Order: sequence, then C-alpha cells, then structure tokens
Amino acid sequence: MIKSRGEMIDVLNQVNLTINFKDQLGNLIDTDSYPTVSITQPSGLLLLAPTSVGVSRASIGSYSFIFTVPYAGSLGVYTDNWIGYVGGIRVEGNLQFVVTHSDIPGI
Repeated sequence: MIKSRGEMIDVLNQVNLTINFKDQLGNLIDTDSYPTVSITQPSGLLLLAPTSVGVSRASIGSYSFIFTVPYAGSLGVYTDNWIGYVGGIRVEGNLQFVVTHSDIPGI
C-alpha cells in the first residue's frame, strides 16, 4: 500500500511525495521539464541525490515521486527537496514527511 504524506509511515513503506507548481496568480502550471527531487534524512545527510527518474506528472503542475523508506532508514523527519523551472526561472519547494514506528498491528 502506498501511503501519503501525513499518514503513519514506517521503514520499508512506500510514500507518494507530491508537489504543485503554481504561477504568480496561484494557478497550477507545468514546469519546463520534469522537476528533480532529492531526499534528506533526519540527520541532514542526503539520502537521494537530485533526480527526475521516477518523477511523474499527475496533472497540470502536479508531480509525484514514489519513495520507499529503506530498511535501515532512520526514524524522524525527512525532507523532499524539489527543483523545477518555469519559464526558465528556478522554483524550489521543500516538503517534509515523518517516518515513525508502531508495534500496534494494522497501523
């Protein structure tokens, strides 16, 4: 099962990381090419170098990346860093998701 940002995410879970790019009026707008995403661990170390491999366009201005938390992944707050270009102008977005653990079955 693929989880969304904000759900309880554990090691080995897949999480759907999404971002929306908007113009000055707040309307969704596509980037010039697929944006890149990188992932930083809770320790601040880079876990995934910037890549557009695996990034998909869900709809106009909306992109997603399915990330699998590694087996030896740290618990805590991860940051997904997105970079795209709109009309040649660099646009960045930094979002977060939390990896935690529960011993309660089904959670």
